[in-house]
Amino acid sequence: MDYVPSHGNTANLADRDNTSGARAFDGEDQGKVFCLTSTIVHCVFVESANCFWLLGYGNRYRMQQLQQEDWIKQQLREKELYKENAKNAAQTQDDLAKHYNTVLTATQQEHDARRKAMFVATQQANLQLAQEKRDRDAKQAQDLQDYAHKEVDFTLTHDFMTENPATEQSMLAAHRVKPYHFKGLNKE
Repeated sequence: MDYVPSHGNTANLADRDNTSGARAFDGEDQGKVFCLTSTIVHCVFVESANCFWLLGYGNRYRMQQLQQEDWIKQQLREKELYKENAKNAAQTQDDLAKHYNTVLTATQQEHDARRKAMFVATQQANLQLAQEKRDRDAKQAQDLQDYAHKEVDFTLTHDFMTENPATEQSMLAAHRVKPYHFKGLNKE
């Protein structure tokens, strides 16, 4: 079926000149396909990116069905792709959370191990300090005791405290006495 103008005269095609695309559809309902290669092909459906379709009502309806089917398939693919992306994003997020948890667990375990090692080292240092303090206190007590024994021994054996008469002899002569070093009277 060819172009049928609204006035009905198929011989007068002048009304097609200078008309907008909205008023003159130029045979899109007549089942013709104009390709960019200027070859006219009469067919219902051609899968070519550079063809313009001029279809009749039945073919246009079928074309719309095919186009709608294509859109639905495209939407389903996009939906599946969206689901796949969401699933991948969720999986990535789960993997990342698992990695963070693993790192956190390892860090906490390392922290606990270091804290326990520090606790053991602190205990050992405290034991060592306590032992050093006990040793120091024992040495100080021993030194005090030794000093006390020396003091007692000094008191008991010192010439001044024992009033040794030999200390009062003069260096000049044995029969002379130091007047400033009197030790009391003779035993006689």
